[in-house]
Formats: sequence, structure tokens, C-alpha cells
Amino acid sequence: MRRAVILTLWMVLLCAAAASAAEFGEIRYPDRTLNLRVERSPKAEWVGILQAGQPVRVAYLKDGWVAVFEPYMKTRDSVKVAGYANVKYLNKKRSKVEEKSWGAVMHPRTAVNIRSKRNARSSKMGKLVPGTNVRVDFPEDGWVAVLEDRATIRSKLNVRGFVKSTYLLPGPVAGTARKPASSPEAVQTTPPATGEGQVRGSVAPAPKTQKAEKAEEHAVSDTQDREAKAQTPVKPWGTVITAKHKVRIRKERSMTSHFVKTVAAGERIKIDFPKNGWFAVFEPDATVRSEQRALGYVLAEHLKKGEPVTVTPRPESLGNEGAKEARPAKPIIIKPDPLAASARPAPKGDKYLHGVHYKLLEKAETSRNGVDVVDMKIFVDVKQLPKATIMEDFAKSLWKEHRRSNKLLVIHIFLPEMDLDDISFIEAVYSHDEPLEFWARRTALYGTRFMDQ
Repeated sequence: MRRAVILTLWMVLLCAAAASAAEFGEIRYPDRTLNLRVERSPKAEWVGILQAGQPVRVAYLKDGWVAVFEPYMKTRDSVKVAGYANVKYLNKKRSKVEEKSWGAVMHPRTAVNIRSKRNARSSKMGKLVPGTNVRVDFPEDGWVAVLEDRATIRSKLNVRGFVKSTYLLPGPVAGTARKPASSPEAVQTTPPATGEGQVRGSVAPAPKTQKAEKAEEHAVSDTQDREAKAQTPVKPWGTVITAKHKVRIRKERSMTSHFVKTVAAGERIKIDFPKNGWFAVFEPDATVRSEQRALGYVLAEHLKKGEPVTVTPRPESLGNEGAKEARPAKPIIIKPDPLAASARPAPKGDKYLHGVHYKLLEKAETSRNGVDVVDMKIFVDVKQLPKATIMEDFAKSLWKEHRRSNKLLVIHIFLPEMDLDDISFIEAVYSHDEPLEFWARRTALYGTRFMDQ
């Protein structure tokens, strides 16, 4: 009897030890908004951000820094580090809580490849199929980064790849069970390599024939077809207009928001949901009136006045009432932009800093993905393409002059002959304490004299 009791206790201790070994690290809570770095150093590249009170799993303490993981990752078998943070800002007990939503949950309208870069010619990292929910963030140049639907940490290291935003529809799949983005048919990944904390990224699925791949790329989601047909009867809404010039569509109702699409002159779009001088923009044949389905937003003053074309319902979708003639929607009158008829006069520098002649065009405060941001739009009056080192020193001087406590400062720098409503040549991002990012877009100089310099 005594031997049986001892054997039972021994087995219990072994099970407890095995459970302890299987679940690694511990849960911690940031006591403030906390930056994530790609390495254990405050000077390392910024890759993400943690919100105050957000639960995260930490492990591998070294030199006062810990590796940060998603809280649901409990074993070393399949983990992916989201970044590194200073352990002194991560408490064992939650105190201050400032959790805010970030990114957006979307689903693909067709089968679409996940790319390694924001380029259709870059290597394939996997595939999204209709009915799959994914979380997206970090929009840039019409592309979005794809993360797992259950991701809680906003980090570039959590990114599986990139997808063209035009292939995605807003919101989770309607009327269907939510299919996790990590399902085998959504993306294939390699198992982790030997060694603690070492993780491999996503890889492309098994190769398919060219015919099968082309069929998947152009397959239309059956779910979306059923959803569109269910919206009966169709009532006229919005106003369809023809763009008289190139129109930039932004992700949000803000001049500092990222571009998501460019509408060419002569192309038709539907506008609706006017608010604060902005319109939500839809495809011209959109049938479901929902702001969540909007392509983005456009400032009313950037549209020219034209003959509005109202949308009338199709006879076959009028239900039991028959093909009655519907009343046309009331046109939305857009006042013409007084500057649209002639080219906008080029700004002139009125200040000097670090030997650079410049002009502050705009300065605005906003909140982006739960983070307070100060955006500055700067015009630099130069005759030759400035060196990157000069622009970086100039941007740092602006940061020291305009930085604000607990806010990010984003500086957009434009050169002469550039479209001031388009993307900037240089973008620099700073926290209150240090520089975070600095890069230049050579393609933004297309059409200017600086392109060939």
C-alpha cells in the first residue's frame, strides 16, 4: 500500500514537471505604450508597439531585454517572436490599461497569393482563399500586411506577407463560420527548426499547374455572390460620377491617411456617406449600401462638378413588386474647386534650418491604430536632389523642435514639382525620445526634374 502511494506521488510530480516544461515564459503587462525592437537594443529598428495593460508572453531574458510573444503561444514547439522589449516596463500585474483596436479584419474576394514584398513579382509566401478571415495592417502603396486573425500584437514580425488591398473585402466573412487564417488551405508554414525560440517563416505551398493556379486566382467567392443576391429589393443609393482628373482615395477621412487606390480620369465611381467634407467611395456598380464596403474616402473639394448619374435598380432584383420604375436618388452637388482649373502655385520656402530652405505646409494631430500622432507636411525649396544625410539631419532638427510627449511625430517631405496631395518623397517617424524610421521613395519623384539626378 505504501509503495503504491509513493508511486502515485511520483507520477503526479512527473506530470507537473512535464506541464511546467511545456508552457514556457510568463505573462506580463506593459505599464505604458511600449515600442518593440528587432533586437535587444533601444537603437535597433522599430517593428511594433504594445499598449498599456496588454497581456503578452515574455521569455529569454538577456541584458535587461526579453523576447515578446503572443499570449496564446504556450509551448516552444511553434512560436514566433513579435519583437524585443525592455523588461523594466513589463509588470507581472496589470495596472494601467489602454487597449485600443488596431488593423482591420478582412477576407479575400477571390483566391489571392500572399507575397514576400509589396510587389506582384516578389516570391509567393502562401495563398488566401475565399472564406478566410485575416487581420491586415501597415497599408502602403495599395498593399497591406497580412497577419493571423487572432493576432493581438501589432508587430511587423507578425506579418506573414503582403496582399494587394483591392483583392480584400472589409469585415469578417458574413454568414459563415470564421475560418482561421492559419488553416492549411490558407497558408502553409514550415515547422520550427531545432533550438529554443528559433522559428521559420511562411513558405509557398506545393507548386500547382499553371492552369489550376490561374483558375484559383480568378475564382469569385460563392459567399459574396449569395450575399449580393440576398440584398433585395435593391434601392437606388449614392451618386455615380465620372472623374474629370486623377483622384486619390485614402484609407480614412484624413489628409494624413495612406492612399489605397488611384482613380484615373474618365473612370466612374460611386460616392455616398458625406461627412466633414469627405465622401465614401465605392465601385460604380456596388449594390449593397454599407460604409464597411467602401474602397476608401475622397475629399469633396478634390472632385470637379459634373453631371451626376444616379443608379437605378435592376428589374430582376425588385422582388414581388415587379419592375416598377424607381425614383432617382437625389443628386449630391459637389462645388467645384476654384483651384482645379489652373495649376496650384508652387509653395516658396519661408524658413531656414540646417541650411535648408523650407515651408511648413500642414501640421495636424490624429490617432492612428490607438496611437496619438502628429503629422507634419514639409515643402523643401531646392534646385538639386538633396543628399539623404542632409535630409536626415534636417528631419531630426524638425523633430527636436516639434516633438511632443507620448506622441509619434511623422514628417512628410516634398520637393518642387511634386504633387502635394500624393505620397511624399521622404517620410520620417520619431517617438518623443528617439528616431524610429527614415526612408525615401524614389518613385515619388516620377515626372519631376529630380528623377534623373
